[in-house]
Amino acid sequence: MVGSSRLFPAILAVVLPISPAAAATAPLDDLAVLYDALRAPSVGGATAPDRVLSFGHAEIRPAAGTRWSALLVQDEVCGFVLDGPATFVYRVEDRFSLQVAKRNLKKVRRIDVRESNGVLTLTLPLDGAAVWGWGLDLGALSEPTAPRAVPSWLAQTLEAKLADIPERDMVLSRFDGDAAYRWALLRAGGEAFQLDVDSRPFAREEMLLAFERLPTGSGDLTGRLTSREIVAQPLGRSWLDGNPLDLVAIDTEIDLRAEDAKRVAVATRTRLRVLRDGLRLLSLGLWSETYDERTRVHEYRVGRVLLDGQPAHYLHRRGSLIVRLPAAARSGAEHLLEIEVAGDVLETPAGDNYWRLVSGWYPRPALGGDELAEIRLSIDVPAPWLPFAPGEVLERTSADGRNRVRTRLDGPMERAAVIAGKYATTTVEERGARVHVSNYAVAKRAESERLAQVLFAVRGCLERWLGVPYPFQDLQVVEVNSWGWGQAPPGMIFITQEAFLNRAQARATHEGDIASLATRGINERVAHELAHGWFPHVAKVGRAEENWLSESLADYTAAWCLAEVMDKRQAKYHWGRQLDQWRYWSREAGPDASVFLASHLTGDEDGARAWQFLLYGRGPLVLHAVREQLERQRGKEEADRIFLTWIRSYVRTFQFKYAETRHLVGILDQITGEHWMPFFERHLLGTESPPVK
Repeated sequence: MVGSSRLFPAILAVVLPISPAAAATAPLDDLAVLYDALRAPSVGGATAPDRVLSFGHAEIRPAAGTRWSALLVQDEVCGFVLDGPATFVYRVEDRFSLQVAKRNLKKVRRIDVRESNGVLTLTLPLDGAAVWGWGLDLGALSEPTAPRAVPSWLAQTLEAKLADIPERDMVLSRFDGDAAYRWALLRAGGEAFQLDVDSRPFAREEMLLAFERLPTGSGDLTGRLTSREIVAQPLGRSWLDGNPLDLVAIDTEIDLRAEDAKRVAVATRTRLRVLRDGLRLLSLGLWSETYDERTRVHEYRVGRVLLDGQPAHYLHRRGSLIVRLPAAARSGAEHLLEIEVAGDVLETPAGDNYWRLVSGWYPRPALGGDELAEIRLSIDVPAPWLPFAPGEVLERTSADGRNRVRTRLDGPMERAAVIAGKYATTTVEERGARVHVSNYAVAKRAESERLAQVLFAVRGCLERWLGVPYPFQDLQVVEVNSWGWGQAPPGMIFITQEAFLNRAQARATHEGDIASLATRGINERVAHELAHGWFPHVAKVGRAEENWLSESLADYTAAWCLAEVMDKRQAKYHWGRQLDQWRYWSREAGPDASVFLASHLTGDEDGARAWQFLLYGRGPLVLHAVREQLERQRGKEEADRIFLTWIRSYVRTFQFKYAETRHLVGILDQITGEHWMPFFERHLLGTESPPVK
């Protein structure tokens, strides 16, 4: 364990900026120099006129006589810029992406849309364009001239955009030998679009997005540019094909010390395993800054990075941490990464007496990587607040005005979350398993014990059904002072306050309408969060498109097991109400929405609601439609047996491994002797509602 006593002096070290003159001559093998140069390139010689630039499913066609100029980092070409009229043409050829694109395009101006022979052609008249990519070839350049500034529209867009694309990806692709990465910035009538074409093995995907400017009132982010997806489609694969990983974390120790309700210092020791030959950079995600409720920026500064015990060459920008290896790694090589970071990034929502950290607060493999680790945590906070961390509780102590807890989360696990605040805890134990229910501000022992019994009942049902034990001996259930949601990182369940109210109590609160509505179906929500112990913490999910294997499977299996622990009358009512809700949400998602591609819907309020309706409504209905089809063919008793065997085989086969939709469908094919993929293509990847009576 890295001791926090070594952390604070390192955090205070001063990092001197590179002066403009020094930057002009600094070598591009310095990660920070290369990154900053890519964010602010210069312009050099020009190409022959009328050269069409093609990449991915896109073409940029300059107007007659217009030339491309080279984008330069120092004297090296990193792309091309067109400061004049052109036409952008993009083809959507993937049949599943096409339907999602048509829905998203309803909210986009300027783009002309034509459909013919199963291909969607998008045309956009441009005022200018810039394309980043190593090794782009547009023919010989004219005699180089002195580097000059990029066009003003390009400089302004690069300055305003929030994401660190393409800088991060261009750095990674340069060092790791993935030269085919391309990123384009498109200007049309004062609006900006971007196209990301990523053929690297861990991605193999391209995406067209529209920039949106954050409005006045967005705090420090006012006027900055975020992006909204228009269309995505796979490159050289189908949506159902997975991608290999470059990097995985296999063992992590975390030492967190909170100085007060704002400032935190975190020290980690992470053992990383390289999964492909030739890797030169370790790509991780780690906050570099956060934003509070008023959208004010708070920095999260790295104080020290050690690689295998030696000071490491690293880059920390825009939520990315890139660490350079001393030499190209071979597949299977392991490296120990030690990182210390601190900042005023803790936030107490609406002034409440707790804070919560869920993602981004400690370094985890990012692009092309993931975490499948045993995670040991030590959390130290000022009294009277209490800390909670996932996994088996090894020690809980109070001394010198501070409260501490040490836990071990047995691997392979990912995305550890922690919380601390003014809490009172009730522990319920059953057959060696413990549920620790922690109430915000005041103990609610009777309600906590009732909730624990619901969890034990559903857990017992799922363990019998799935044949795989619940993976957490100690489960931390922590109340959040809000309404209407739950979340289940490994070893924990965050649940809002209505879980500890009955309907009469909810109506009596000063927020009675909200509380009464949120209280409906609270047992279903608690059971759903418990089912996440298997979906995805046992059967892992590695891609956003596969997230239905987490949410939809958790919702369906939790509803079934909740009915199993009820008497027949209650069970019939419960199941009927659940089916009605799934049907309603499936209808509300709309006719042109795909469960599998739900994460690619436009990310505004409509897209977020559709995502929920699809994964919590239509996804469970797809599973129920399979069960009904089996029932029509083989009778109810045999259908239920096959269905349970199917889900059990899926969980047991992919116990603590990454699972994908094609695996789930393949298991069903083997069990039934039938070919089910056309069914899933229609109702899961496609937009047809499943046939449920």
